[in-house]
Amino acid sequence: MQKENPREAHIRNVIGVAREVRLCLHDSRIIFCRVVSSFGPSADSFVILPWGVAAPTTIRYDDVLRAASVTEMVWQRQKAISRAQLAGIFAE
Repeated sequence: MQKENPREAHIRNVIGVAREVRLCLHDSRIIFCRVVSSFGPSADSFVILPWGVAAPTTIRYDDVLRAASVTEMVWQRQKAISRAQLAGIFAE
């Protein structure tokens, strides 16, 4: 069995605990989303609902560079992020 690296362990911890997260992917995309389902410690992916998007998306843990919980945010800011995300303009 392969040992989990510290970065992936941190990402799994954030996904497993946080309800709303900010994901930075290896391809420079940034996604603000709600975690819909994390499949457990042996799974290689999880399901999110990006802000402003109606359809859920499956993300592989290997695709995530960083993950952070989003605690509190003013509704206007969340709405602006949702619009930007739909327009596809989020990149680091």
